[in-house]
Parts: sequence; C-alpha cells; structure tokens
Amino acid sequence: MKLYKLLFVLLAITLVPSAAFAQQRFEIAPFAGWQHGNDIFDQPTGTRIDMESGSAYGFIIDVSLTDNLQAEFIFNYRNTTVDVTAPPQDGAPDGIEIRGAPVTAKYYQGGLIYNFPIWNKPQFKPFIGFGLGAASLSENDDRAEAQSTNNFSWNMVGGIKYFFTDNIGFRGEYRLFSTTTDFVQRGYWCDWWGWCYSFASKQNLWQSQFNAALVIGF
Repeated sequence: MKLYKLLFVLLAITLVPSAAFAQQRFEIAPFAGWQHGNDIFDQPTGTRIDMESGSAYGFIIDVSLTDNLQAEFIFNYRNTTVDVTAPPQDGAPDGIEIRGAPVTAKYYQGGLIYNFPIWNKPQFKPFIGFGLGAASLSENDDRAEAQSTNNFSWNMVGGIKYFFTDNIGFRGEYRLFSTTTDFVQRGYWCDWWGWCYSFASKQNLWQSQFNAALVIGF
C-alpha cells in the first residue's frame, strides 16, 4: 500500500467524525522529544547500520471513543545521521564505510490509548496504548538518486497527562517504535528431540523515545 493511501486510512480511522463519538472530546498535542538510536545488522552481507540518537518532534491527535478510550494518530519527524559499514563484497571490493550520512525518518501511525481514571484526582490521567502504520526513511540530500523506503511500523506507549484546566494540559510519555527492515538475521532452532533447523527472519529497527507535549482539548 502506498504511503499516502495508508495515511488516508489512518486519518479516516482517527479523525472522521461519526455518530458514535461526534460529541466526544478532541485533543491535539504538539510535542518535542529525544529518540535513542539503534543499529541493525544484515548477516548475509555483514552490513551494519547504526542510527544516531537525536531530537524529534511532531504532533498527536486523540479523539474520545468512550470516557477512557481514545483513538490516536501520531506524526513523528526527525533528522538524524547513520554510519554504514560492510566488509568487501561483490560491487564493493574495498568494503563500505560511511560516516554521518544524513537521513530523515517520518512515522505515521494510528492506534488506541486507554486513560486510567484516578479517584479524586481527575486532572491526572495515566495512559497506555499501541499503534501501527508506516515509517518513511529517506536519504536527506539533494542527489537525484537519493533513496527512500516505506516500511511497516508499530509502537507501544505509556505516560501521563496532567490538566491545569479543562482544556490545557501537559503530556509526558515513553514510546517504543519498531520498524520492519529488509535486513536478515539467521539462526538455529532445536526441538525437544534434538532436531535442529536453520531460519532466517527480517530484523526490526527498535527506537525508544521520550516526549513532552502541550495538550489542547476541545
């Protein structure tokens, strides 16, 4: 599915009003955060990509489905750099060593969060949730041959909202992103009777992120 089609579906799920929640609460939360980078290793080619940590920003939109359950859409954006290393191989007899290549990462995800009610503390709203969608990773330069990829991605989130008034609040959260890559990991699995089998699976790029956001409710 093309990225713009997936984004349209996520927006439709999250934002299109219906009779079920037309009168419910709507929240938008612009945020700034810090994302911890990670690395992935392709065993067949020996290629390693290390993504640097750095700042991120974006916005979150929540629409109430019930008193405690909300549909959520998040757009997360960051510029970062990657280091790429690989041993000598076909097409690269001297190996590969690239340092500080600029990359742009964009996440488009929709999901659900559950807000836990706290007796006699209605301004506090701890929450947990999950979402899924796409991650767009692109080389951030002006070359005509600069490449970009769109990969399936999902996230888990937990945090707390604190409302100063009915419509203005603070949101702090920890979010874990997982993005499918084309890099392959090989291994072996043995059953109870001692029979062993080889397997190959695609690796996920794991990235953790802390966000602070201003919540505006309607």
